[in-house]
Amino acid sequence: MTSLLDGLDDVQWVRVSDTWGLRVRSAVPGLLRRLESAGPDEAWSVGADLRGVLIHDHSGGYFWTTEYVVPFLNRLCRSPDGHVVATSVELLTEIACSQPFSAEVEAGNEGMLERIQAVLLQERPFYYGLLTHPDPGVRSEAVELVSVIDAGAQRRTDALERMWRTETEEKVRQVVARELNMSLIHPDRGFGADVPM
Repeated sequence: MTSLLDGLDDVQWVRVSDTWGLRVRSAVPGLLRRLESAGPDEAWSVGADLRGVLIHDHSGGYFWTTEYVVPFLNRLCRSPDGHVVATSVELLTEIACSQPFSAEVEAGNEGMLERIQAVLLQERPFYYGLLTHPDPGVRSEAVELVSVIDAGAQRRTDALERMWRTETEEKVRQVVARELNMSLIHPDRGFGADVPM
């Protein structure tokens, strides 16, 4: 059986330079493997641990390691386990909302934001497909991810309005309503809003 994380060991984690150092970088492959095999009760805590090594707590900026993790999170979004998908999408949303940690840019990691956004934009059609995922937790998280990437884009509004008309889970409907209302209050444009799919 092929793992969604094939190629994880090909990344030279010890060469990925970030401000946290080797101990944290070396934890990333193990955390991704734990997330891939996590049960419903464990997925969220593993996601929190992974978030802790990707995102700087005080600034909310992400570390260089994140650039190498995003493709694997995208693969985990294809897991047959909804809780793994939902956790992966949640992490991608947080990354999409963030900027690189300032110390990373000062250390010479310019262009990281653009590279991560390019990977997220490449997967955007897949993220829209998650709006119809059978798991309501995945649908909720996907609403937030497409809302970050495509805030202000008509395709996002159209997709969420369609979803509002067909969604049967009340919690998901609340997330959809919140995001539709936010676009009226804050008509900011997401980084993908002007980029065709």
